[in-house]
Amino acid sequence: MDATMDRVMTGYFRAALIEAGGPEASTPAAEYLRQRQSLWRERAAMEPSTAAEALRWASRRVTTAEDVTRPEALEDRNALECWMADRQIYGFRYIRRTLQS
Repeated sequence: MDATMDRVMTGYFRAALIEAGGPEASTPAAEYLRQRQSLWRERAAMEPSTAAEALRWASRRVTTAEDVTRPEALEDRNALECWMADRQIYGFRYIRRTLQS
């Protein structure tokens, strides 16, 4: 698994679990996220809905990033878009765009 994608998905799941009540929460949302996180760690695979949520999170991160963290946020979103394009998830077949800061 690519180190950048691992960093992106670790950040996404960390943020999503915090929103769902915390990493140790027993809410249905937290349980669902932990299942998706396990799938990612075991197989480097995710459902299209998880990929879409991760992309929304990455895009939100880019728009809210401070100037210092914007390059990393852009790199993370680009890595996620390329990963989705390689797997032809949600029409990302031909995008492969490079985002300018």
